[in-house]
Amino acid sequence: MSDEIVESNENATEDTAKAAEGIDIFIPFDYPNMVFVDMPESNNSGMSFSKTFHVKYTHPDSGLLYTGDFTCTRSSIGKIIEQGVVKARLTHSLPVDETYSIVASWLSYTIVMLTKKPDWWKPETSFDLEALHAMHDYVFAWERSFRLRSVANRRKTT
Repeated sequence: MSDEIVESNENATEDTAKAAEGIDIFIPFDYPNMVFVDMPESNNSGMSFSKTFHVKYTHPDSGLLYTGDFTCTRSSIGKIIEQGVVKARLTHSLPVDETYSIVASWLSYTIVMLTKKPDWWKPETSFDLEALHAMHDYVFAWERSFRLRSVANRRKTT
């Protein structure tokens, strides 16, 4: 799949076909403008430290469909520190209210964790907060799945 901007949004049949092929498709319940498609060659079985997925994003204002491949990585200690540094840069190291702090957290997380992204993905300059939130939640859920699995494995061995 390539990174592109498509003029129309006639992709429901393609998504249905992919679902029938067993490719995982995730559409956020509260934000149907983004469709996340797990890449078959990146099924991330085992302890993979990165994940590649495809996104279809319909811009809510223009109606344009943006598509592209993304790769994210798991948080290491260094990545967690880097997220803090980026968040401090975004807020100018000043105290901000809770809402802006959360948005800065989402933005810093996606900036650091997305190691490959299409040219059109620029959440820093976007007005679509829901797209940033959906991306954050998708990547965070994948990363959290490792922690849940490791806790379950520890419980079985103790």
